[in-house]
Amino acid sequence: MERFQIATIPGDGIGVEVTEATFAIIEAARQKTGGFSLKQDIIHAGAAYYRDTDKDIEADGEERAGLADAIYPRQRQYRNLPASEAKRKIRALCRGAAGKSL
Repeated sequence: MERFQIATIPGDGIGVEVTEATFAIIEAARQKTGGFSLKQDIIHAGAAYYRDTDKDIEADGEERAGLADAIYPRQRQYRNLPASEAKRKIRALCRGAAGKSL
């Protein structure tokens, strides 16, 4: 069985409710088809997190995003790239994001 870890940043570019609905659909498909497992790693970041904490991303969020198989939502500027290239660019962004919002 294939296993995937998805770093999820709810509310970063899309609404939290859209993120929840997306993963509900993925879970329904997983149950119906089987063959893979999915672990969602929720990372707190973005504008609301900054407003509440004065930090752009939680302490280990950049590292966790870089280790994941994919990041959801994928940054708008990378949506038309193949997943592997987008992941490489997002990892680079995460590693160099000191003082910048994801």
